[in-house]
Amino acid sequence: ALLFQGEYADAVAAFAGCLDLQPDHLGARNGLGATLTELGRLDAAEEQFNEALAIDPRDGAARDGLAEVERRRAAGR
Repeated sequence: ALLFQGEYADAVAAFAGCLDLQPDHLGARNGLGATLTELGRLDAAEEQFNEALAIDPRDGAARDGLAEVERRRAAGR
């Protein structure tokens, strides 16, 4: 909910806290990636999505996240 409310700093902290406890949590990993994407931190977002794919190579959310990172890079954002 924090991500969708635009409360990015709080969302980063919440997702990171979850990952501290459960590093393989795909929802938190992808949520952190999405939040970092919104913040324009594309390299860090890409890293999170790649970590999610290392956990589950079929994860659609991570693949979508990587595609969004590439779209933003191509658009110069």
